[in-house]
Amino acid sequence: MVQLTALPRTCTADGCDRAHRANRLCSTHYNQLVPDRHKARVYPCVVCGAQVSKVPAGTRQVVCSLECRWWINPMSVLFCPLPRTHRAHPEYRAELVLYVAPPAVPRRRRVWVAGTCARCGEGYLVLDYTGSARYCSALCSKRQGRQEYRARLHNAYVSSVSPLMIYVRDGWMCQLCGQPVDRDACVPDPRAPTLDHVVALANGGTHEPSNVQLACFRCNCSKGDR
Repeated sequence: MVQLTALPRTCTADGCDRAHRANRLCSTHYNQLVPDRHKARVYPCVVCGAQVSKVPAGTRQVVCSLECRWWINPMSVLFCPLPRTHRAHPEYRAELVLYVAPPAVPRRRRVWVAGTCARCGEGYLVLDYTGSARYCSALCSKRQGRQEYRARLHNAYVSSVSPLMIYVRDGWMCQLCGQPVDRDACVPDPRAPTLDHVVALANGGTHEPSNVQLACFRCNCSKGDR
């Protein structure tokens, strides 16, 4: 029986016989190939938004302090000084964070965001924590979320649908009666513009641009789930 022995893998760089580490290179030549691998980068704290300089490592959420880490996972901070009014558990030598009251949440920084509302098309300038606001008000955000939630109740496919884009695509004309709608009217005005599903959600329709059309409020109500 022939016994096979594994040959040691060495670096493929010219004139180098050191052990192989990554990408067929030794640690020295690999660091020369990727010089910024251990370079610190600036990330925002996921709790308070403060800027943190950190070397990228894995997918762990970036925080600026132990207090912010507590709000993500209390058990991740095992050792934390207790207030003087508390006592540590007698069975533990260390003071556990479970006996510490939650620290005060640092005030997050808000930024100004300007754009066009994804629902009504009105321009807006709002203060937002994430810097990714899409709606001009909480009312537009709530109405859009209610539409998508209604589609999910019927296990329907849901994609991004902008009512304003659908209204412009259909020329502000009701696709059921063929009459123009009142652009400034709001529900429950009979001529107010609304979104209508060509194939109703109750009948297996989807919530996507190809399955929605403009309909006046009166026609949409009279159509129902047909």
